[in-house]
Amino acid sequence: MFLRKYNTALSGGTLIRIPLPKAGSNDFATSSDWTPAAGDVKVSIDGGTQANIGTLPTYSNGCWNFTLTGAELTGKSIEVNIVDSATKAVDDNAFIVETFGHASAMFVVDFTDATAFGLSSLADIYYADIQFTRDEANATDEFTVSWFKNGVRVTSGITSPTLRAIKRADGSNLFAAASMTEIGSTHHFKLDKTTTSRLTVGEAVMLEAVATIDGSSRTWTRNTGRDST
Repeated sequence: MFLRKYNTALSGGTLIRIPLPKAGSNDFATSSDWTPAAGDVKVSIDGGTQANIGTLPTYSNGCWNFTLTGAELTGKSIEVNIVDSATKAVDDNAFIVETFGHASAMFVVDFTDATAFGLSSLADIYYADIQFTRDEANATDEFTVSWFKNGVRVTSGITSPTLRAIKRADGSNLFAAASMTEIGSTHHFKLDKTTTSRLTVGEAVMLEAVATIDGSSRTWTRNTGRDST
């Protein structure tokens, strides 16, 4: 089985090179043994009707070179059959070509793209690190949030960051969504809560951070409690 790029004609280093056994012999056939003729080599795309190959194979340096056109590579699986005439110079043979690099190929990824495999439409991965600290000296609950995109912290373009605390017991708000304040110009954000908005011993909350990043509102949660901090 060979892998080749979808709808991309074979030439140069992409040619498929295979030795072909000479009929009735342990030797491989050379150009002096076999002269390919129309009908000797047929192509079937995804199990469809066989058709004569567009370019007959040629011999060089111990192998037979097979060329396929772009049109002959517009399927997932291409079967190439070698069946010589009634008086055979080479034994019957066949090979399969599977394609890549296209939505209609066997493999969508483009193996010739060393950077991203051609998957430019992969979704970005966003994440928020939500931290809770008890400041007992000042009777304050301190919340800090940092945002990440594809493993790298986002340092610009975050707008409308808010944080709310949802009681795990019944889903009501310990405190409703409140705007967070940037810490200096670091793009880390904070929110402080005192008195009745503080977390209580023995009860967990879900902290829900929301911000607009890259033009879309994005939401993350973290389960925490005063006991675990």
